[in-house]
Amino acid sequence: QDSLNDVIARLDAIDGIRATLQNATGRVQIAGEAGHLIDFAGRPSSPLDLSGVTGTSTAALSGTYDGIGNSVWQVTALSDGEIGVTPGLQYRVTNALTGEVIADLDVGSGYQANEPIPLPGGMSLSFGPGTVVAGDSFEVHAIGDPDSAGFLTAFGIGTLFDTNDLQSISVKQQFLNNPSLLATSKTGEPSDASQLTKLIEFRDAAILTNGTETIEKRLASITGEVGLAVQSQEIELSQWQAQYDQLRNQQDSLSGVDPNEELLMMLEFQRAFQANSRFLTSVNETLDQLLGLVG
Repeated sequence: QDSLNDVIARLDAIDGIRATLQNATGRVQIAGEAGHLIDFAGRPSSPLDLSGVTGTSTAALSGTYDGIGNSVWQVTALSDGEIGVTPGLQYRVTNALTGEVIADLDVGSGYQANEPIPLPGGMSLSFGPGTVVAGDSFEVHAIGDPDSAGFLTAFGIGTLFDTNDLQSISVKQQFLNNPSLLATSKTGEPSDASQLTKLIEFRDAAILTNGTETIEKRLASITGEVGLAVQSQEIELSQWQAQYDQLRNQQDSLSGVDPNEELLMMLEFQRAFQANSRFLTSVNETLDQLLGLVG
């Protein structure tokens, strides 16, 4: 129900973001204002919103979520205590929508403050020294798809290809000019090639025809189907052409005219006319001579 202007207005209203519509090109441009950068990688929010926490211990989130889909996790303290000191002190991580328990984090006796504790999907939580109050909670946003609405792709923002229709798909010139612009990493760290890995996995993923075909197999299948269709049409066209030629020959045999034969007949008539004309001329000359003798 939102118009394009509605979407642009909402984006532009966010602090640190400037969104505009370029009327000349019909393109949407999103840029960060001074001192801000825009990140579509889906990295977790940092720092966490700990406004609902009354204890003195501070939590921190690290890593990158590599799971499928987006989730909101609720992290709740199960009892009072002190980080790294109180025996059995735990935080429970649950799905905020379903209540499903995702993990129980031991942060009591034996835990080293600020040591990252792995979570499912590649992220980690760490807790600084201090106190914990039972019931204190905060949220962790696990972002597997930072653009679930497909906005970026629909408006050509950050995409690999330029296209207006299926006949004019090409790699964006900016990537051809500078391949380093291709985001092969999700975190920007030198050792991270997670985006490139996803591209390779996507090429080999069976996502078409009810999960039985990869993109390459589907392309080969389409190519084969088109080839067979073209061959079938060519054979059918050849058969129709043969039938046409046969019918045309039959028509010509009944009503057609052979130019060579007609020319011979015209020559015969011309020679006969010339012979008759010569005969009449000779008779006329003979009669003239006879009349001359009689006269």
